Amino acid sequence: MISVHYDPNLIEQTVRLAVRRDAAAEIELHRAIDPIFELPDGDERENRFRQAFVEWFKKLRLDRFVDEALANFPRVVEQVERGVVRTAPRRKSQGAELFVSREAGGACRTLLIQVCPESLIDGARTHDLLLRELQHVEDMLDESFAYVPESLDGPASRQQLTRDRYAVLWDIRVESTLARRGLLTDTREKHLRERLAMAFTVGGQAPPEETFERVWEAPSLGHACLMSWAKDPPEWMVSRAATGGAVGGRPPGATCPICGFPTFDWYEPSGEEESLVASWVRASRPSWTAGDGICRQCAEHCLSREAQRSCV
Repeated sequence: MISVHYDPNLIEQTVRLAVRRDAAAEIELHRAIDPIFELPDGDERENRFRQAFVEWFKKLRLDRFVDEALANFPRVVEQVERGVVRTAPRRKSQGAELFVSREAGGACRTLLIQVCPESLIDGARTHDLLLRELQHVEDMLDESFAYVPESLDGPASRQQLTRDRYAVLWDIRVESTLARRGLLTDTREKHLRERLAMAFTVGGQAPPEETFERVWEAPSLGHACLMSWAKDPPEWMVSRAATGGAVGGRPPGATCPICGFPTFDWYEPSGEEESLVASWVRASRPSWTAGDGICRQCAEHCLSREAQRSCV
């Protein structure tokens, strides 16, 4: 069962911000803490301040939004041992992360939630944010989702593309799950459509319109399925117009085995050019075959070097 602990600095910042909206409450707070200033510096004074702000934090029920959000996710509540809520350095940094440490008795899970003080005062600011973040954590704890950390291969650009695609697919799953449960005050469907189109655009062609609906309406998408689609999108995710750039079955946007960069312009050498390209590539990659492909830039670089050599 999760035990939630708030960072003392977040508690104090939130209480001070909350009472500014109520003159009577602000006066009452100062009546409680001003006498503590008369104590000599030391641990007792610090502990008295902390205790006073904790009491006010609970009195104002500033922990209710996190508690209410957690109540919707039984796996998080039951399987995470410790929750830590601390101040986010900026609004864009607000979110939740799950940390797992391996101990002799098994795994020890810690949930870190980062929020701004104002988000604990105004529930509208934090309601949907917390739900989305905690649904991701709930998925990670769900055996049917079967989340595992992935180690991606290939050039950095290809790895980043895979991460971007996986992130938007998972976000769509999370959004549709919360929407079906009727928990969200406002869905981000338009924003997610735009992200999906950007991540799966191939050769300048956006994915078919129905792609979003097929992902949104899928009853259960596990980690392995999402990662598979991110690495190698199925045909229904790729515009038919984009597949016109394929050569010998190699899809546009796939990685050139020579330079390691994604390409939408595969080169198809023939005759003498094919022999020259093959000879040049196999000098460094003996196992390469024409079926592996080569991008136009690499092929033209090879042919240019061969032309210069023949002129010497």
